[in-house]
Amino acid sequence: MQACPRCSFPLDTVDDGRSELDHCVRCGGSFLLPHSAAEKLGPFADSSTWDQFDAIRMSGRSRMSCPRGHGAMDAWRAGGEAGAVDIDVCKTCRGIWLDANEGRALRRVLSSSLAERERRKFTPSVLSYVFQLVTSFPIEEWNPVRRRPLTIICLFWIILGAYVLRLVLIDNPPADEAAVWVRSLFLIPDRFLAGEEHWTLLTHLFMHASILHLVGNLWFHWVFGDNVEDTLGSGKTLMLWLLAGVAGSLSHVVAHPESRVPLVGASGAIAGLMGAYVVLFPRVKVWVVLLFFPLRIPAFAYLAVWIGLQLWGIAQGTEMIAWYAHLVGFATGVVFALLVKRSVPQRKLLQKISESALPHWKRRQPWNKPSRTASRYTSRASRSRTEEPD
Repeated sequence: MQACPRCSFPLDTVDDGRSELDHCVRCGGSFLLPHSAAEKLGPFADSSTWDQFDAIRMSGRSRMSCPRGHGAMDAWRAGGEAGAVDIDVCKTCRGIWLDANEGRALRRVLSSSLAERERRKFTPSVLSYVFQLVTSFPIEEWNPVRRRPLTIICLFWIILGAYVLRLVLIDNPPADEAAVWVRSLFLIPDRFLAGEEHWTLLTHLFMHASILHLVGNLWFHWVFGDNVEDTLGSGKTLMLWLLAGVAGSLSHVVAHPESRVPLVGASGAIAGLMGAYVVLFPRVKVWVVLLFFPLRIPAFAYLAVWIGLQLWGIAQGTEMIAWYAHLVGFATGVVFALLVKRSVPQRKLLQKISESALPHWKRRQPWNKPSRTASRYTSRASRSRTEEPD
């Protein structure tokens, strides 16, 4: 059994299926290998990436040894405007040892440093300014993902491929027969309610009317979708995408039951991603161009304006744009994200442990009482306090 390098107490292994950490219930410290550190605390917690940070430097040799038996570790110090924290890193396995509360401090210091660097990188260029001025599309300021969004990527290429296939079929003989087949994939409300072509409830999500329609949907699909999948996972993201798309389309059918105008596009499904995004990342900012002025505003403010535009479209009474599908898809995404957030208490508990924030019942163990803070079990943070002169 591995022993705590701080107090020699046996370490408990906490495994959630995707990553694991070795946790000491006595001193509150945790040992994490690179992939687990990145999973629990974010990609910046992988020690192999620290060369890109100006705020963290190796300060010498540590007095502690790696729990995996690799000998003495290296001492690193991360500091900046958000504070400072000392970390011990094994140069062999690249695992990191964090004393109580140091996980939270490390994330705060490194995320502050990385955010500042990314803000400078993502300041809109002249080209992006012109693009936003013409399209009014948002550009996400900084919201990195920890893994490749496979569901979002697959849907992206399926939608793009469906549009290319449509163009190829219609532009080549027999074009009339191809046009009839392609049209059978569109959702037409009066036919659907008459019990015909029920498959179009799904197939129309992958079809688009024009190149501008396609580019707009794919842009929002990617900007908001990758982070949603990074948080919810691939399976839940696909479920959300389909539920929001179907719910939005049904709302359009109910609102326009006699319409013969074909409904195409993944707007309702993508609106679902936007709804989930505003629940999961309410404070992330986006760049927009308003009245020729570039502005950096919270994503929820941008989406509030977007909702206002959908309500204005409904008030105009036109059925050429699926306003109801947008709003119902967005609402579906909001509800879905709220339900999923409440269903992961175990993940939240593991996250607290990974940040060395012990549950209440563990904090009341005898070795955590104030009377023992000067003993050899004292954490680095506590020792620094006890050594300060009066």
